[in-house]
Amino acid sequence: MPLSTHVIDISFGAAAADVGIRLRRRQETAAWTDLAVGRTAADGGLTVWPGQLPHGVYRLEADLDGYYAPLGIQSFHPRAIVEFQIVDSSQDLQVCLLITPNSLLIFRGPRSENGTACA
Repeated sequence: MPLSTHVIDISFGAAAADVGIRLRRRQETAAWTDLAVGRTAADGGLTVWPGQLPHGVYRLEADLDGYYAPLGIQSFHPRAIVEFQIVDSSQDLQVCLLITPNSLLIFRGPRSENGTACA
């Protein structure tokens, strides 16, 4: 089950390019282990994990401060943190983030053919 994300900055009506993304997995001790880091492409998309993720609880973090600071904008949310669980590892998973400097909306989206666009 590949995991991808797509970040759209709805305040500008455009994809959010170069957003730092981190994927973590919760261990039995409740500690978090880093699995992957990356940055969104020009279309706002990133395949975070190309292969199959085992069952478990995961955290996807998007660095909103790092995205908005170069634009001279103070973000209310320094990071978007999404915790989710995988119970069926056979399905593709897309986490969609719609962001503004003062708000965010997170939802599970359908994967497109190229694996990046939230519809």
